[in-house]
Amino acid sequence: MKVLLLALVLGLVYGELPELTPEQVDGDWRTLYTGADNVEKTSEGGPLRAYYRHMECTPSCENVTLSFYIKFGENCTLITIVGQRTPEGSYSIYAEETGLSTFQVLPLTEKLMSVYNVNVDPEEKTTHMITLIGKDTTVTEEQLQEFYQLAEKHGIAKENIQDAVPTDTCEP
Repeated sequence: MKVLLLALVLGLVYGELPELTPEQVDGDWRTLYTGADNVEKTSEGGPLRAYYRHMECTPSCENVTLSFYIKFGENCTLITIVGQRTPEGSYSIYAEETGLSTFQVLPLTEKLMSVYNVNVDPEEKTTHMITLIGKDTTVTEEQLQEFYQLAEKHGIAKENIQDAVPTDTCEP
């Protein structure tokens, strides 16, 4: 039931999603900015603060594999997950610790993407989050402003967005 609800919400938010291609997705990525409507989830040390490292998809992008670090104190734990495409074009995963996540990968440029995620944790609290990832750590002011607008479109206030680059001390 949760998957259907999340799919409906994401379908209403985005309408029809663009088809992803391996050329857009495959490669090494870094978390640049992240934010949520529940800031404690994406603050440093929060359970949804992910430091992206690599992403790839199957030839038809039916599955997207994400590798990222989660930090607990100074310890970085590498996690690899596989999201399966839903009929609406988003991706869905379940992790016992964090619950059900339905996410969308939105290519912005060749070197920048946004990942919008709706997470329902084991206590059934819903968190909407957005992350800007890049092939390097360079973002123009114009690109950052566009990301803020995209975040606000999804109910995430600009003041809830944090620069993740200074806190990413995990291995490259």
